[in-house]
Amino acid sequence: MKNTAIFYFSSHHNNTKDLVSGLPGADIFPVNQAAEVDLSQYRLIGFASGIYMGKPHPSLLELAQKIAQERQGDLPRVFAVCTSGSGGKSYSKRFQAQLEKLGLPVAGAYSCKGFDTFGPWKLVGGIGKHHPDQRDKEAFQAFLHKLENGGE
Repeated sequence: MKNTAIFYFSSHHNNTKDLVSGLPGADIFPVNQAAEVDLSQYRLIGFASGIYMGKPHPSLLELAQKIAQERQGDLPRVFAVCTSGSGGKSYSKRFQAQLEKLGLPVAGAYSCKGFDTFGPWKLVGGIGKHHPDQRDKEAFQAFLHKLENGGE
């Protein structure tokens, strides 16, 4: 059995894709490829999204709901990942709560800044410039390593 799969949705500046790409030991998939993946192979599944109008992309919640319905009694531990212009932890905490509401055992949530030029932020050149940066990526790797070793 493999350990970790991360499904992501990333558009605009591809902040989320940049954050999760290249992680050793984790298999990374765009959410639109989820139907091609044997989810039973994973003990830990991540849902990673940029924040769009204050929310993670709905395709990730749809996938989470499908997993909760199909794997009743054999649910993997899951985690939420969010990138946003502000880097606000409230986004990942709300995402985590949505996953918990589906009955999934949530191991934790991670959030960091991502470059954002949507709407009014375009007028000022964007916020969260140069993010996710190396420190964000290292912090995410440490978060993931802790989850993979049973921590929260």
